[in-house]
Amino acid sequence: MKYVTITNGSLGFYDTEIHTTIPSGAYEITDADYTTFFSDQGKYTFEAQDSKAVLVELTTVYFASDYGMTVVPARSNTATPNGAVKFTSQPTESDLIAAFPSVASTRTFTVTTNAVTGDTLTILGQVLTFGTTVPVGDTIETTVANIATYLNTLKVITGNYKVVANESSLVVSEAFAGGGIVVPDATTMGTLKMTSGTATESVWGYTTQLKHEQRVALETSADTIRDTYCKNYIVAMAKGDTTGAQAVLDSITALNDNLYKAMEAINNG
Repeated sequence: MKYVTITNGSLGFYDTEIHTTIPSGAYEITDADYTTFFSDQGKYTFEAQDSKAVLVELTTVYFASDYGMTVVPARSNTATPNGAVKFTSQPTESDLIAAFPSVASTRTFTVTTNAVTGDTLTILGQVLTFGTTVPVGDTIETTVANIATYLNTLKVITGNYKVVANESSLVVSEAFAGGGIVVPDATTMGTLKMTSGTATESVWGYTTQLKHEQRVALETSADTIRDTYCKNYIVAMAKGDTTGAQAVLDSITALNDNLYKAMEAINNG
């Protein structure tokens, strides 16, 4: 007769034709189950069910870690590693996005009293003067729309934030969800009155990691090209070729512009 012990997933096998002593708590198993188990080790296991040892065929599961960037197949009786998420089938991108959500820090600013000419608003590191930087609207909603329109013309803003006018409110969130930029408070001077809601937490997730890797690849490529341009510039200046040097500077400017547009496309993708 054959027996199996099951201790924290570890199995021990005993045969009365070989062993004179069978441990207490061992389960009797059939010769057929014993043969099947050893016919393909790793494909089967025994589980204790209703005071019996039941032969179970193991399936393939998948463990995702590193914000979903690493997906490893394993047998279904494998313990889930710390920080990993277990899937019973190969996870899709939608599965990974759901398992490792990226959350943008967001803050809502609400105008309660409209601005007049000369009022100032300090928001996202920019000082806006009404009547000069931003036109005063006939209504609060128009003024809020004017603020959003102006902020969205600035690369320093669009590279880091998404600004949306919503009636009397200005909704500001990270452009790069989960990137760790917490939307700061805003201050006003003059008649303009604005409340600042509480900024939500920025959470790094699958989409954040994916976009981060895309951005790093772009930056690395741009740095290589920029280094070549810089060497060409030095050579041109050494030869007194100011026209050639200026052409190199123009190329660097174009490279930086294209890099900015590519980064923005990643953020908005």
